[in-house]
Amino acid sequence: MPEVISPELRQTLRRLKLSPILDTLPERLQLARQQKLPYQDFMELVLTDEVARRDRIGGDLRARAAHLDMSMRLEVWDEATPVTFDRQLWNELCSLRFLDEPAGVLILGPVGVGKTMLANCLGHVACRRRRSVLFSRAD
Repeated sequence: MPEVISPELRQTLRRLKLSPILDTLPERLQLARQQKLPYQDFMELVLTDEVARRDRIGGDLRARAAHLDMSMRLEVWDEATPVTFDRQLWNELCSLRFLDEPAGVLILGPVGVGKTMLANCLGHVACRRRRSVLFSRAD
């Protein structure tokens, strides 16, 4: 049975600029009833959904502003690609620790080895972690 959201609650969420919560609220209410969640746990679940949604949107906006290619993300990396690189160095770069130091990252190599893909992937990682970046090609 789908949950009915009152007009008053809808209006309150709109006034608080939380109306996107309405997208998942019926599902979360049903889950809370089924699992007999305490009110605090239910509230945490609903607000965590909203934080995740805002983080996702913010990351996408930062990525667009950085001129990153939206199709070049770690999630779409094909592990079967014959491109090789130092995985330990890559993991260190993805930690973004270099951003807290007076250092930058320059990715060099011959044509066709995946430099652009790696740079875009790294930019997307930074954007998802609420950092601002700018992607630029040297060619």
